[in-house]
Amino acid sequence: MTKSFTVRIISSEEELLDMFRLRYEIYCILNKWRPTNRYGLEIDSYDTQNTVYFGVFNESNRLEGSFRLNYRPDDFMIDHEFQGIANNVNLRREEDTGEYSRLAIRGKWLSERKNYWRNKITMLLIKASYRYCREHAIRFCYAVMFNKAMNQMRQRGFNLIQLAPVKKMQDGGMVEAAIIDWVEFAETGGDFCKDTHQWITAA
Repeated sequence: MTKSFTVRIISSEEELLDMFRLRYEIYCILNKWRPTNRYGLEIDSYDTQNTVYFGVFNESNRLEGSFRLNYRPDDFMIDHEFQGIANNVNLRREEDTGEYSRLAIRGKWLSERKNYWRNKITMLLIKASYRYCREHAIRFCYAVMFNKAMNQMRQRGFNLIQLAPVKKMQDGGMVEAAIIDWVEFAETGGDFCKDTHQWITAA
């Protein structure tokens, strides 16, 4: 079965609400990482006017996946929400540095047999964010993810630099903090995985 996805920056109020509902589904209901609320929306203090949201939409214009980019913030999530993961790391505070967070992919894509489509949605989000970062002089981006996901991205050719030892969370998940240098990826990424590099950097 062929599926067609499009990716774009989320900007309308309707799309933003859809994204906050999707995040609620994943972070509050499915994984129980955040408390439930009567509004059915997952919003936190890192959702600001300066936040950029990327969304992948299906043929019916339904949101299937999203994540956000914060750059030039006073605080990163890694500073406060993930204490103990990178406590001894001297984080960059320059204007060319951002942070990815709140990856959310609709639950129907999360089973192992849907792994191909889940990866496709994730890669579309990464490609869109890469182009945005290059156009807006954002060179470095932090991220906190499961260690398994980080290693899968490294296998695809992304130069994610581990910041501190992997940490086991209360729910048993092994989590890692890393940083990526998009300029280095643009210049040398093809040395590690030519196909990924060509696809990500293509217009």
